Amino acid sequence: MSADPGKIPDWDRVRNLFLKEAVIVLRTSRAETTVFSLEGFIKDFVDFFDRPLTAKQVKASVSGFTERVVRVHVWQHWDIAHVLVLYEASVPGAPMPPTVGVDSWSLVRRNGRWWVAACTNDLVTREHPIPPELSEPKR
Repeated sequence: MSADPGKIPDWDRVRNLFLKEAVIVLRTSRAETTVFSLEGFIKDFVDFFDRPLTAKQVKASVSGFTERVVRVHVWQHWDIAHVLVLYEASVPGAPMPPTVGVDSWSLVRRNGRWWVAACTNDLVTREHPIPPELSEPKR
């Protein structure tokens, strides 16, 4: 999800992607993960957008937020799917480099459309590199 400077994401559009009962478990620091309900996940993102990130008071709500999908790996069996996404996320103007991470999405098909049932994520680090499924193809 990306947002232009001064624009807030359409949270109803985000809600419409998830089952109401979806479970989201996100890396919230280098050492912790947090379990969120759908509404808790959205509130955490809203809080992130309005929180200054640095001493320069850079905020995603002012500077924008950029999330770029680098690579995707999909596995599907009938009405279930698992999607791994390698992404880069950053706030323009913030001095830190983009965050590189992996999202793991569990999807279920109901009434002809796909819904997010669960999402987890983690960071890519030297100790925990990009998983083989998302690595660049060898030439």
